Amino acid sequence: MIELGAEPPELQWEVVGLSGRHYWVDFAWPALGVVAEFDGRAKYTDPQFLRGRTAEQAVYDEKVREDDIRPMVKGFGRWDWTIARSLDLMAHRLHALGVPMSSRRATLFLRGN
Repeated sequence: MIELGAEPPELQWEVVGLSGRHYWVDFAWPALGVVAEFDGRAKYTDPQFLRGRTAEQAVYDEKVREDDIRPMVKGFGRWDWTIARSLDLMAHRLHALGVPMSSRRATLFLRGN
């Protein structure tokens, strides 16, 4: 994000869902009303993160959480290591969320050069 000239996000930002439940999202741009989550594979496979749930239950729980957050924000994004490690993919993801980027690299990526 820094290399792309994106405004630094707030980390572990609190969002109150439609239900009134409180959640913390990985990245937030409060002025834009945009939040994003990083999804590593371990979140759905590592027993430490599953805390007794099946992988299927973890995926469903995450879906319910996202459905509760989405009505409260203007944009909700997700990425994994594949996107996080690619300036091109990250530029496209941030652009889709409406996060401004000021670097020449971001401009080139978005133009497809």
